[in-house]
Amino acid sequence: MSERGKKALKAKKTDQDARASKRRREKEEEEEEEEEEEETVAMAKRDHKAGDNPNADICALLLELADYEKNSQTSRWPSIAYRKAAQTLSQQTHRVQSGKEAQQLPGIGKEIGAEIDEYLASGQIKKVTEARQDESVKVVEDLARVPGIGFAHAKSLMEEGIANIEELRKHEDKLNDAQRIGLNYLEEIEAPIPRARVEKLGRGMETELKKLHNDLEVTLCGAYRRGDKTITEVVAVVTHRSRTPDSALMEELVGCLKNAGFLTEVITQGEHGLKAIITQPGADDVSHHDRGTPSKKTVSKSRSKSKSPTRRSPAKTRESGMSVGGEKRVGGGHHLLSLHLYPESQYYTAILKWTGNDLFVQELNSKAKAKGFLLNEFGLHRHRADAGSESGQSTGGADAVTVNSEADIFKALDTNYVEPAARNVA
Repeated sequence: MSERGKKALKAKKTDQDARASKRRREKEEEEEEEEEEEETVAMAKRDHKAGDNPNADICALLLELADYEKNSQTSRWPSIAYRKAAQTLSQQTHRVQSGKEAQQLPGIGKEIGAEIDEYLASGQIKKVTEARQDESVKVVEDLARVPGIGFAHAKSLMEEGIANIEELRKHEDKLNDAQRIGLNYLEEIEAPIPRARVEKLGRGMETELKKLHNDLEVTLCGAYRRGDKTITEVVAVVTHRSRTPDSALMEELVGCLKNAGFLTEVITQGEHGLKAIITQPGADDVSHHDRGTPSKKTVSKSRSKSKSPTRRSPAKTRESGMSVGGEKRVGGGHHLLSLHLYPESQYYTAILKWTGNDLFVQELNSKAKAKGFLLNEFGLHRHRADAGSESGQSTGGADAVTVNSEADIFKALDTNYVEPAARNVA
């Protein structure tokens, strides 16, 4: 092929990638907004840890109230207000002396100002004390452990009289198929996975996927890539070197992992993302067969256990292993897989995003924004001088920066490369 032909082919592929990423951005608009909102948490926690925030104690309480509001309210705006107030205070170089003074700062209103006054006068905030004693928040957090159950759904379940996981097992009719799968495997997927097991699973899945398409590249991310010894979720980022990802390719990947014995249940499947239950083929553990849907036997066991007063608690399960059908399985035999499929042009920014941790990524995104860039899982873009919105939902006013490795991202931002093992920002 001539050089001109190669350039034309590359331009066509780039255009296909751009269209795919646009659809993806539109679909995940809300997720992007939440990520930007959570940058405030990263900043406040970072400054608190660094010891250079004279308002760290106030920020900690405001962030606690933000979490309380997020878990207890249908509206997300009270939570956002507290987070923004914490961010503003974390950036001050002196300690605020009153709520009135705090109200002169951006993002701090009368109500939060009054709570700051209350804390400065008494050393506590009544709303925080009440939040810590609010059993409803604990119920919502417990129910939201189940994959697919968000805080809003958990709250509605609580309002229907379901107070814990055991009671939820008696009312599986209130859940969709994906949530039922998550509930059936809950104790297993919450159990820490030994690093060696993740490594074995990763190697095995990559081998099978490369048999399907030799141009596939697979990188294990998350806590595994950061060097943690135990992991609670297997996170994989996948790309195809010569094909634009689509629903058909994802279906091929799912079929391949099922046929090889890795994939037991699909929780959710989209064009670019997969949540599933996986296991090590041939492992000497009790398996939830039928692949693809929970078996009647599995559901029956789950329901019968929910009535038993001797059922292990999640904490005990994680510590000493799980018993299914009379056989003990240390650490659980099934794990949660989060697989993300990206075009080649987005592969390294996706690896950065899904390696984490969240606070590290949020801080790097903030640095990029301060330097006139937009950095997210979909790529690195430099804003033009005439760019309009910096919301991250459109790159119409920005130019893509070519990225052929993670190191290229750090280099473009003129910052030192950080090894994955050093990205566990507290």
